[in-house]
Amino acid sequence: MWLRFQHRIKTKSRWIKIHIGLDAGSQEVISYEVTLSSGSDAKTLPVLLDKTPKSVKEVIADGAYDTQRCREAIAKRGACALIRPRKGSLLQTNPYPGSQERDDATRIIRVLGNDQEAVRLWKKLTRYGRRSLVETCFSRLKSKFGSRIQSKTFERQCVEVGLKLNLLNLDMRNLTRKN
Repeated sequence: MWLRFQHRIKTKSRWIKIHIGLDAGSQEVISYEVTLSSGSDAKTLPVLLDKTPKSVKEVIADGAYDTQRCREAIAKRGACALIRPRKGSLLQTNPYPGSQERDDATRIIRVLGNDQEAVRLWKKLTRYGRRSLVETCFSRLKSKFGSRIQSKTFERQCVEVGLKLNLLNLDMRNLTRKN
């Protein structure tokens, strides 16, 4: 980094995003998708769902996934979507599969006061806090393997991420066996 700055070398840093599907009970990664940083989270969810076992009945996600495309993909699988509506979201005038859950959440937040406290109460009522298990998984991943990917090409980065997630799952299985 210092050399680039000192010699005014301009490089485009490329980042990747890792999207995971997590089993809340065992805290094992059941599916993952790696995208470039320029990729949309909402476009990735249907692909991630295709890799997820059919037995999944609930999808918990943050506001980045509050789109018609994501909610339709979740409804198509017969799963329930627990996604925080975006701030200032409106009720749907043209219902689509999965929009009822979104409208219900929006109504509840409005009834509770439509402010930060209302969102906090909605999160408690719906047990939305379970979403933090994903953050815990990323914390375990980074503490075990560091925050850097060693591979240079995107294809190899995908393989490296997959290997690290499989090793993390093995570690979780060994941990649960000991307890």
